[in-house]
Amino acid sequence: MGVIDSIVRSELIDSPETISSDFTSNSVDMSGVEESFSVQLDYSNGNGSVDMTFFLEVSVDGNAYVPITETEFDVTDDSGVMIWEVVGRGVNFLRVATTVVGGQLTIDNISYSGNRRH
Repeated sequence: MGVIDSIVRSELIDSPETISSDFTSNSVDMSGVEESFSVQLDYSNGNGSVDMTFFLEVSVDGNAYVPITETEFDVTDDSGVMIWEVVGRGVNFLRVATTVVGGQLTIDNISYSGNRRH
């Protein structure tokens, strides 16, 4: 199994994003990171009737992404935190996507964390 060399962290947005339509974050290259990882998304300032679905999208080549349907989070509240814990991945790239049915909110932060071993 090896010793953990480092904990790899990455931010998937550059600054807070106010969204009212479908949204996709920056991607992260997970090459060299163990098969397990986590993603945390913090949101606030919900306005209107918030009705959104957040989910993870993955890619082997960084160009063509597909959603992981088991990761869907339905959001109807004005603020909160969601955390995805993923085990057994076989892809190299990851991003967070959102389908917006109604309302608006601010994504304050999206953080990725994984372990690298030698």
